[in-house]
Amino acid sequence: MYLSEYSGPIHAWVRRHFPGTTVEHRALILAEEAGEAVRCVSKMVTGSRGTPEEWRAKLYEEIGDVFIALAALAVYADIDFDQAVEDRWVTIEARDPHAIR
Repeated sequence: MYLSEYSGPIHAWVRRHFPGTTVEHRALILAEEAGEAVRCVSKMVTGSRGTPEEWRAKLYEEIGDVFIALAALAVYADIDFDQAVEDRWVTIEARDPHAIR
């Protein structure tokens, strides 16, 4: 499956399992998941409480969690996740990463 193919199933799953959730709550969940991914990178770099390989494996999982949390936030914000990514990519891809802003 391509990433865009996950939006529909994520949308249905979130609406079915979390009908009373607010956009604010989904945003907090996204922040939590992103924090867990950052923690993995920190532990990977320092080698703390595990090997870099173990933390990389955990980061693999957290990246998936971040994607799902972001797609769920889009559901609750009534934003077309695929279209938002596509529109932003066009803008970001055209940027000169070395230009001073």
